[in-house]
Amino acid sequence: MPREPDKPAHEQSTGWQEALRRIEEARRNKAYSLDLSGLRLKDVPDSLAQLTHLTELDLSGNQITAVPNSLAQLPNLTTLQLYVNQIIAIPDSLAQLTNLKTLYLNNNQITAIPDSLAQLTTWRYSTSAKTRSPPSPTLSNGSRS
Repeated sequence: MPREPDKPAHEQSTGWQEALRRIEEARRNKAYSLDLSGLRLKDVPDSLAQLTHLTELDLSGNQITAVPNSLAQLPNLTTLQLYVNQIIAIPDSLAQLTNLKTLYLNNNQITAIPDSLAQLTTWRYSTSAKTRSPPSPTLSNGSRS
């Protein structure tokens, strides 16, 4: 596919186009779950923020380096899978996801979880042992229920 001069190369990739197709399908069907795993995404499409009905989002197995603040616009999200990416930091804005119960972060480059996520009193996370977790009595490191 020839590269359009006004679009970055990653936005013309097959994975990017597949992500846009899945997002549009989820929007039309008002889907509660969306799987964008393994598409080699480097960024998260902006249109994802329009899927406010989502409860589960899987962005695992991509090449994402930054979690966009726009994910905080998904108020019903209960499960967010971000494992096996290249993420270096988690934005404080994820603390706005008050329904978030499970956040998978393992196999990334993250060295710390923001303290602001401690206000999510019922969530659990999965991450590598070297990552500092926020102070919360309900966290379980890496376990699944």
